[in-house]
Formats: sequence, C-alpha cells, structure tokens
Amino acid sequence: MGHRDHSWGTRDWYFSQHWKWLEAQSGPDLVVHFWEVEALGRKVLRGYVLRDGEMAEVNGVDMSFEHDARLAHTAVLADVRDELGRSTRVEGRTFALYPFVVSPQVMLNEGSMSVTIDGKPGVGHVEMCWPSAYLEHVCTRDISAGSPVIRGLPSAG
Repeated sequence: MGHRDHSWGTRDWYFSQHWKWLEAQSGPDLVVHFWEVEALGRKVLRGYVLRDGEMAEVNGVDMSFEHDARLAHTAVLADVRDELGRSTRVEGRTFALYPFVVSPQVMLNEGSMSVTIDGKPGVGHVEMCWPSAYLEHVCTRDISAGSPVIRGLPSAG
C-alpha cells in the first residue's frame, strides 16, 4: 500500500480545511480506499471498494474516530457504501502514528492501523489533515468526553 502521486504538480496544502483518507486491505481481494475532503464549504468523496471480485465506486461513508488530546486518531470505524449497493465496515486501531508537518499551516496525522474489514483481519492507513492553527487551539482546550467544548457534538466513537 502506498500512494503519493505528484504527477499533477505541487500541492497547495492549505486549500483544504480537513480530510480523512483511509486505505485498508485484507488480502488481495478485499480492499477499501476513500478520501473525504472538505474545501470551499463543500465535502467531496472519492474512493472504491474491491470485494467479491467486483470493484465499485464509493458513494457514501459514515466515519467516526477516537482520538487523543492532540486530535490524533487512535481508532476508526467506517461504514462504506458503494455504487453496487454494498455496505462494508472497516474497524481499525492505530499502532503507529506520525505527525507529518507538510507546511507551516498544515499537519497530517499519519496512522498505520491493524484493521478488520467486515470482520476479516488486515492492515490499513488513515491520514487526517488538520490546519495547524486549529490543532494549536484545540490542544489548549479540554476535549474529553462531557467537556463543555464537546457537549452537544455527535459521539466521536
């Protein structure tokens, strides 16, 4: 597993407000890959599921995650829907995390994970993009469950 295509030129890392990128596989015939990005007040989703011998475009994702005080993801749960009408569940737990500062304005939390895809064990990687100023602000607040900042938000996990 490896993706970092630079064929389309230099990235403007600060253009997006946030993204979640997940790639996971459980053997050669069970793969989930999606990228959900928020930019210009819009949410864009791209990806695919390879399962049961058929590849299909992702058309919906419900993803939640657990995190530490730095907003670094420690676990994820993603229910992924594709154009063939299938639903695939990916659950993962981070075993290695690298905070990748790609520019002064942007931090990518890179997390390698042990995953299950519909209960079948595998490996995966989740990258979450955050504006550095936002992370600096969040790290000065209590973001534990039940805190005034978190109260009223949907559950993180």
